[in-house]
Amino acid sequence: MKNGPVPREIGRLLKQAEEIRIVADYSGDSISPDDARRLVEAAETFVTTLATLPGF
Repeated sequence: MKNGPVPREIGRLLKQAEEIRIVADYSGDSISPDDARRLVEAAETFVTTLATLPGF
């Protein structure tokens, strides 16, 4: 992963969200309420982090 203006932890959160979305979209499995809550929290963290960066 390249170093950039977004912290690595945010990149990891996005990768985890993508993996869960792929499972839900393509395998037909549903996600647990806990996973859904974590994804919403990750999205909030992502948006908050981007809002603090110049130019975003």
